[in-house]
Amino acid sequence: MEENTIKEAVAPVNKNITPKKLINRSSAYPAVSLDEAIELVGMLRNQLGKGPYDRESAAKAIGYKGVNGASAQKIAALAHFGLLTRSGNAYSQSVLADSILLSTSEQERKNSIIQASKTPKLYKLLIEKFSGSALPGLLVNILIREYKISEKVADQVAKDFKKSIEFSGLLQNGIVTQNNGENEILTQDEFSEEYQEEQRLPQQERKEYNVASGLSKKNYPIDLPSGIAISFPTEMSYEVIIGEFGEQIKQLESKAQEILSKKQSTAELNSDTTNDSGGLA
Repeated sequence: MEENTIKEAVAPVNKNITPKKLINRSSAYPAVSLDEAIELVGMLRNQLGKGPYDRESAAKAIGYKGVNGASAQKIAALAHFGLLTRSGNAYSQSVLADSILLSTSEQERKNSIIQASKTPKLYKLLIEKFSGSALPGLLVNILIREYKISEKVADQVAKDFKKSIEFSGLLQNGIVTQNNGENEILTQDEFSEEYQEEQRLPQQERKEYNVASGLSKKNYPIDLPSGIAISFPTEMSYEVIIGEFGEQIKQLESKAQEILSKKQSTAELNSDTTNDSGGLA
């Protein structure tokens, strides 16, 4: 009798209740690239104005019959990039959207696009993480393991991120940069003046000047995904930044990847041969 009482005490009250399944939710990310987001917010502006408007109206304005998974994701992406603000169930276009769609200068538009590309939390973290280096070839795996992005969407998230920072100018010659409107890339004349000014200083003062002016390294380094490191003289940094060596760098990286791929294939073949022969004597 005592044994039955103990079993009843530890048994579920309702045997029909099943444990809830744990849902592995992906971290937040924009479902479209920045250039597509700007195109979508432009469609909203043309059809509905600045707002506010509800999500149903917004979904129809960007080409859907109503709210569904796809339309909801795209509207959410506009909020991720800071192009839409939300109050309850109503959406309005942001000041940032105004500065892109109704910019009064090309510089304002460029700076605003850069700001939008840094607004999604995931993008901001990735830009900071890889600033000054190339995007890794295993970015998809990094998104899955370090940022908890679902395996189902990680490849597309990586493609949208790369496309977005290329569009905003934060990916130059394959190198990620955090350059924003407050730290603009120098023009050719401005850069030359900076370098000439540095050269006129006494040698003992150059190091201090270099740190203050941003010319703190003798050479301008570029690390490629293959592991190749390229170093350009400081006086060529401007040409590197604007892409003068872009095609040559791409060819070098392509050749390096081809060589690495052949070496890997050879190593795998040798490994298979060794295994088939039962090992070396």
